[in-house]
Amino acid sequence: MGSRRYLPHGVLEQHVRARRRGTLVPPAVWEALAAHEAGVDDTLRLARAATARGLHRYAVRFASSAANRGHLPAARLLATLLERSGDPQAAGRLLRECAARDDAVGTRMLAEWYDRQGASDEAEQSWRRAAELGDPPAWRELAALLERTGRGDEIVDVWRRALPTGDPEARLRLVEHLASDPCAAAEVRSLLEAGAAAGDLLALAHLVRLVDDSGAATTGEDEGTRRLRAAARNGVRGARPLLVRRLAAAGQLASAIEECRPLVTVQHEEYGTWLARLLDEAGRGDEAERCLRDGAQAGSGPALERLVSRLDRAGRHPEADALLRTAIDRGRDGALIRLTDRWKRAGRHEEVAVLLRQAAEQDNPEAMRLLAEASPGEAERWLGRAAEAGDPQALRELVRRFDLAGRADESRDWLANLARRGDRYAVRETIRRAPTPEEAERWLRYAVEIGVPDSLDELAERLAGQGREAESDRLRRLGIDCGGATAERFDLTAS
Repeated sequence: MGSRRYLPHGVLEQHVRARRRGTLVPPAVWEALAAHEAGVDDTLRLARAATARGLHRYAVRFASSAANRGHLPAARLLATLLERSGDPQAAGRLLRECAARDDAVGTRMLAEWYDRQGASDEAEQSWRRAAELGDPPAWRELAALLERTGRGDEIVDVWRRALPTGDPEARLRLVEHLASDPCAAAEVRSLLEAGAAAGDLLALAHLVRLVDDSGAATTGEDEGTRRLRAAARNGVRGARPLLVRRLAAAGQLASAIEECRPLVTVQHEEYGTWLARLLDEAGRGDEAERCLRDGAQAGSGPALERLVSRLDRAGRHPEADALLRTAIDRGRDGALIRLTDRWKRAGRHEEVAVLLRQAAEQDNPEAMRLLAEASPGEAERWLGRAAEAGDPQALRELVRRFDLAGRADESRDWLANLARRGDRYAVRETIRRAPTPEEAERWLRYAVEIGVPDSLDELAERLAGQGREAESDRLRRLGIDCGGATAERFDLTAS
């Protein structure tokens, strides 16, 4: 296998990255990968990569290889590929094997397979088994089936049986069904309390609303706030923001501020601006500014925006400029536009030009677009550079300018050039603007092979619309071969 860092599926990624994502992977690369028995996880990744590119022939080979070594996710993918390719019975056999191994997802897929075959009893049995194995979607499908077949009285029992799996939705669905029964009020509260104790935020929120609606008199802090505070201290995700909102709405700003502080992290940057707002409301402006400054320093865009506005309102414009310059140096989105807009309003046009050119020379697409706006004579050059750097907004603007100038050929050339590099917008526009149906089809086949989402379905619809229904059906079932041609029948058992 070579180095321990070697990842067989990475060969494909490295090849595409080296030659740009629009480069077609030649058959020799796929064949080499198929001939190499990699680990099952890597082989599954290759199967998925081939599937995304419409190369069902290789997807089946990779999935078969991993499935034959007992890899359940690969077996499930292979079943999907086999059914799509026109062998539903083989797909059913694979899914039954997954179910026999107590694979919850495979059992649910078997239920869906039975449902497509019109075998409703077997589908129901498989959904029940998948649910028992702990597959949450299976419980939902089973409940939906009972609803469709007029057996709504059995749904409550289904959700009761789902409770031991720990699925939060099962608890809430059961609560919904019991809520209209006054005799079940105690059970509803018990269910919500159990959910809240298990860390289920929705159950906690329902419980708080329930105790609020009860209007029960309390001494000291109300029960809803006490429950939220306890959940926040126990680390229930999402409980603390609910607590902060509740305290702030009640005018308890000091408590809200203290509960908000633990939320302010790099991972939750929006809470920094929230804390600053609470501090301002409490008349603690200096603390609010320090909070925003800390957030801006950590890379929070909202904190930077609010801090710049705050400094401007206080007439501290040089400080605001310095903050934005620092943010630009650190690559913060939006800082360049904000600073150049400020300087333009102040008449500092020469400084704007210097700043934009410096940023553009460092391959900043935003700066290139702004330079294009500011320098009409150089617009095409800067938009072209930004488009080549992968900026879709610049490409759209460049093409728009060519179109308005009646330079359709140049638009097509730019789009085709970037389409060949794998730019998704350029590929789609090239297809849309193709001068002939044949040219559009050629680009669509290319789009399929580089993995542009939905392009295979679009190609199949186009073929059907041209009266080529047989080929359209074959394309949907078998995909394409390397080079884009619709695949012919291949050995579905190859491994």
